[in-house]
Amino acid sequence: MKFKDTSYGDLTGQTYKGDIDISYKGITSLEGAPDKVIGNFECESNGGLHSLEFSPSEITGQFNVESCNLKSLEKGPKIVGGDYIVKKNALTGLKGAPTTINETFDCSFNRITSLKDAPKSVGYNFNCVDTDIKTLEGSPATVGGVFYCYGNDELESFKGAPAKVGDFWATGLPKIKSFEYAPKEIDGYFRCDDSIPNIEDPTNEIIKQQIMAKYYIVGNSRTDFVNIKYRMTQYKNNLGVKSKGFRTLLGLDK
Repeated sequence: MKFKDTSYGDLTGQTYKGDIDISYKGITSLEGAPDKVIGNFECESNGGLHSLEFSPSEITGQFNVESCNLKSLEKGPKIVGGDYIVKKNALTGLKGAPTTINETFDCSFNRITSLKDAPKSVGYNFNCVDTDIKTLEGSPATVGGVFYCYGNDELESFKGAPAKVGDFWATGLPKIKSFEYAPKEIDGYFRCDDSIPNIEDPTNEIIKQQIMAKYYIVGNSRTDFVNIKYRMTQYKNNLGVKSKGFRTLLGLDK
């Protein structure tokens, strides 16, 4: 079914005020969709949809094409005011994604091999869970909320991660051997656990890489900066932390 065959009719070239919901409708083409939607555009679970051709160019609210069968994001909307949800498709890359997303960008559960062409700025969460990426190169320069990269079996390095995020979730990463390149400034939680088998002591690695977070979840235990500082004191003779300012902040040079 084409968009123009739904109850919305043929809206080609028009501006539609209100939410559009064509989820679970057997949509195979967006032909007939409006040029602009002042509201949300919901198109979830249309397994016959392979392309974003004829998609609205601008959507003020959320754009949701989860669980379709998209091969590419090209010809999709260039301006999305809300969340941009493209998880559970058949994507191998992110070419065609908008440059800026004000809310959440979710490309999880795709066979993406690179984050090249990802948005440069994401206002809220960035989700790239369970993909085929090997590094975080191409990640947004800024992420205002949580950076989710857990469950990536092929991820070998955090290289390319933003320098600062709200939270950073790094679990289920069997090929990660170091927290090098992980964000150094985390406003909330840094989460890691024993599903990173190549890092014997995650707390030690946090200290070594000078990762500053408000809270740390290591394994099933939550700890805060005070407890990490105590561990830093224990390790001060063998960590070789290079930043004098960092050591002074922690009171390790006293």
